[in-house]
Amino acid sequence: MDEQERRERLAALRWQVEAGADEALAAAPVDRLSAPAAAAVPHSPVAVPPPAAMEPTAAAPPAPPVAGGGGGGG
Repeated sequence: MDEQERRERLAALRWQVEAGADEALAAAPVDRLSAPAAAAVPHSPVAVPPPAAMEPTAAAPPAPPVAGGGGGGG
């Protein structure tokens, strides 16, 4: 590596640190945008309590029709 290449590499490293790089890379690349791998161990089922009993309520009566038909003609 000659002196010019060394300076270029150091400049690139400085730029990466200024941009927020704070870790060295691993030996193999990591694709953080891909779907996660399937879990090796399935999750145990979780007991969900039944919903609380609700008392039936009377429905509201329907609204009366609008007078005039609401045609909106001009």
